[in-house]
Amino acid sequence: MHMRASRIAAAALAVVAAVAGGAFVVDAVAASRVEADLSAVIRPPTPGVPDPAVTVGGGPTGRWNDDDRLASVSVRVDGVPRPGLGPVTVEARAVDVSVPPGRTGPLTAEETTVSVLVTGDALGRALGLRDALVAAADDPSLAGGTEHRARVTGTPLGTDT
Repeated sequence: MHMRASRIAAAALAVVAAVAGGAFVVDAVAASRVEADLSAVIRPPTPGVPDPAVTVGGGPTGRWNDDDRLASVSVRVDGVPRPGLGPVTVEARAVDVSVPPGRTGPLTAEETTVSVLVTGDALGRALGLRDALVAAADDPSLAGGTEHRARVTGTPLGTDT
């Protein structure tokens, strides 16, 4: 009797694990499909720029806040041309993202943060410097709080030193 109860418990546990694993796989595939669709919607029309890398945040039950709202979306696009800087990397993170029906229209979000990553060489060219070196520091501000600063050093173009 004890052996039979153990087998039933083990079988029940296996069924629960299989169902949970299946749900996780289905959710991962669905999230991957959403990421691919969003990447196609926001892809810049610039030739030579690769498709954006899109990641939908949240776990298997936390990706969608509602039928048409994602908890968060992160996007990274490499090689975006910027006048005077050349290609840069743009990263964005959006929270509480409204996805239009069919995933074909513009996206809106409650909060968005965008970062542009620029190499020292690109920034140096824009500032008329060669061998530019960028350093950053957060300094206490005289007005209170923190001041974000960057120090750019390099040799002015057209000089030998």
